[in-house]
Amino acid sequence: MESTTPKSSLEIYGDLLSQPMRSIIAFCKLNRIPYEYKPINIAIGEHLTEEYEKINPYKKIPAIILKTKEKEFNLAESCAIIKFLSDYNKVDEKWYPRQDVFRRALIDQWLDWHHNNTRFAAMNYVFSKVFKPLFDSRGLKTSAYETYKFLLKVLNFLNNILKERKFIVDDYISIADLIITSELNQLILTDFDFSKFSYVKEYMDRINSIKELEEVNENLLKFKTRINKKHSNAKF
Repeated sequence: MESTTPKSSLEIYGDLLSQPMRSIIAFCKLNRIPYEYKPINIAIGEHLTEEYEKINPYKKIPAIILKTKEKEFNLAESCAIIKFLSDYNKVDEKWYPRQDVFRRALIDQWLDWHHNNTRFAAMNYVFSKVFKPLFDSRGLKTSAYETYKFLLKVLNFLNNILKERKFIVDDYISIADLIITSELNQLILTDFDFSKFSYVKEYMDRINSIKELEEVNENLLKFKTRINKKHSNAKF
């Protein structure tokens, strides 16, 4: 569906190795929302600069600036951003309904659930297995939560949910699916075995086979190739 956005320009700040960032970019691609990508390299601390703090005082990614004739609007936090872009651009109702308040509430429920479940479990697991060793090898000592058992619990819960439907809320894709699958996709960096979670694997394959998602995931796959090289000098 073509966007019906009022005349405006959208800048998206972030790093495509960030799960939340990929979900925002994927959403814009899927809904033909024009945007300008403003890369912020978190590996070298660009998100901590005074310049970026003016865009996002939380010093996190992603963040957006929407410029119209009347105002310049800054917004942070991926779930807030994707909901705002859904409403502002009046995208197809399946993504985040404006009319069906019941389905909208269910999407909100899953987005709230996500923070302390898929995000906490997957992000910390990948950090401990992939990024912590890279930081430590460079003399940058870090700590990480051990979330493997919790990750299995989260995946088992999702597996049971996805026995009954194609997507997280129902049989129609929504913004919740983009947020959650972006988080789960990072598990490929650890060669995670999904064989015990077949419904989750089918769900991820279903979404990742969409052309726009394939495009967004390219950076993640390239990074996986780099870190798999024994003597990689890649800047992550």
